[in-house]
Amino acid sequence: MKMKALPRITVVTPSYNQARFLATTIESVVHQEYPGLEFMIVDGGSTDDSLSIIHTYENKIAYWTSEPDRGQSSAINKGFVRATGDIVAWLNSDDCYCKNALTVVGNYFALHPGCMWLAGNILFTDVDGNIIQRKKPYFSRSILRHGSSSLYQPNVFVNRKVLKEVGFLNEEFHAIMDREWFCRIAERYEPALVDVDLALFRWHPASKSSSGNKSKHWHHYLNERVQVSGAKSQVLKYGLDRAPRAILAVLESVARAEKFVQRALYLFGVKRREQILK
Repeated sequence: MKMKALPRITVVTPSYNQARFLATTIESVVHQEYPGLEFMIVDGGSTDDSLSIIHTYENKIAYWTSEPDRGQSSAINKGFVRATGDIVAWLNSDDCYCKNALTVVGNYFALHPGCMWLAGNILFTDVDGNIIQRKKPYFSRSILRHGSSSLYQPNVFVNRKVLKEVGFLNEEFHAIMDREWFCRIAERYEPALVDVDLALFRWHPASKSSSGNKSKHWHHYLNERVQVSGAKSQVLKYGLDRAPRAILAVLESVARAEKFVQRALYLFGVKRREQILK
């Protein structure tokens, strides 16, 4: 049987003053040696050494720009608007792809042309890239909307057709723009889950995800969690508007219990993930 052609994959990297990690991120993309790669960097007007790093790899980058923007969501959307790939993804400038990740993704979409989005394993690392934890993906619409993340942005790849159906990132979101977007996609499609390491998520003090409730991002995070969790229920929205922290804590506890059940179902084979050889 003739192998179907690999799809073109567009990877967008938003960046702002991330020179410390940027070269490693770029190398993790360009060293994939994926034949149908379109790589873009959308820089928000960095004042550190980011531009000199980008120039070093310029011949491997399909498009890049450096100019002030309206934030991370805006930068990602700039790339998505220009994307010509069949599959789109974004990789933040402090994260990395695992070796052969794009080949795994491309092969899966080639073999499953009806797949609309896909998620694989993610490796959490410290600031120096040392692996702390591996997380396998699992999917539940309720966990995605009401709990902590069950899907993580660096290891998610989306069929570009989805952009036409559900739209781009909501640029009013600054903390959990990925989850809000995933919730919209999940209303139409269930993702394929593959038990393969695809990406590394770097956990460091300056990142939004690790900055905690005393950071400048916490206000955005809390407000956006309220918007996402209350989007489909007027009753829930009423409660969240009046006691957001308490209601979110309850939703988180329920989601945590559902996660436990999901893991047990996978463990005992009641539900399964796709298995792909590296």
